[in-house]
Amino acid sequence: MKQRKFDRKQCIFSVYQSNSDGNGSGGVILNLSEDGANVLVNTENASVDNDFHISIYPSPGFKQTEFIEINAHKVWEEDSGIDKYKKVGCRFKSISKDQKKKLKKLID
Repeated sequence: MKQRKFDRKQCIFSVYQSNSDGNGSGGVILNLSEDGANVLVNTENASVDNDFHISIYPSPGFKQTEFIEINAHKVWEEDSGIDKYKKVGCRFKSISKDQKKKLKKLID
């Protein structure tokens, strides 16, 4: 099994996709690292394309309070066992220094 480059932090943050229909959350992040995340996607409000754009909204009480806009690539997808939701593993693409700084702040 391939080792991860960065440790993952378990968390729950709201996620919105730019291609969602605007009627609610695209899902929640289940765990997060500097280079990717596992996301529980609400397939009624967001699509599960190979490449997508997400906005991460940190929960209150975290050092990082600003939302993070980031491009991602789907690495894997599986049924979640919850109606209308899929689990998606994604890797972040083309991360800027500012995005990396915000992600580190959120993970620490």
